[in-house]
Amino acid sequence: ELDHRIGDLPRLIKLEILNCPEDFELPDELLKIAGLKNLRLAFPLPSAARAPRMLAELPLEHLELFGELPSPLPLIPTLRSLSLLIGDAKQDITTLARNNLQLRELKIWGGKGIHDDVKLFKKLETLRLVSCEIHQLSPALKELKYLRCLEIRGQLLRTLPDFIGEISSLEELILCTELAAPVVAVLLLAVHQDNYPLLGLYILALWMSLIGSQGVTV
Repeated sequence: ELDHRIGDLPRLIKLEILNCPEDFELPDELLKIAGLKNLRLAFPLPSAARAPRMLAELPLEHLELFGELPSPLPLIPTLRSLSLLIGDAKQDITTLARNNLQLRELKIWGGKGIHDDVKLFKKLETLRLVSCEIHQLSPALKELKYLRCLEIRGQLLRTLPDFIGEISSLEELILCTELAAPVVAVLLLAVHQDNYPLLGLYILALWMSLIGSQGVTV
């Protein structure tokens, strides 16, 4: 059990709680910390029903949850950045996070693909997808008018979609996947020939892993 004296730290900004037992509960004393902005929970997540309520009452701006979530997150009005590690590949990340459509950054570890409902996150600026079993990108991405950074790692992505140039706000693209060379060639050719005039690639960072751990960096 986390010591109740955690509430005696009024200047606490960041709290990480790792490797705790399944019956671990977040103490009510956390609610006394008005400046707690960053919370990371990495263990079998608290099973107590009051944990979601507590998250909703904390003034969090950054939240990382590494563990299977039993239900969608509650609305956390101050939340701007959310990282989730999905234990069950069938869980839908947009269902888990859709109460927090105000997010500016969303990072997903695991799960199975990403639903078209990602377009509901109208203010999203950064989207990071890691090992989400993605074979192709959803056209819904082009509806994210403020998306500046798209990171895709550990996926089965073979080619970039035709609509990539319609993500007009994109500044940074990070790819780390199988069969890197074809994707690099297609993207470089498109930029060179100005086939995607709307694509604002001020920073182009491509880190891709070939079979056999051979990398290609541009």
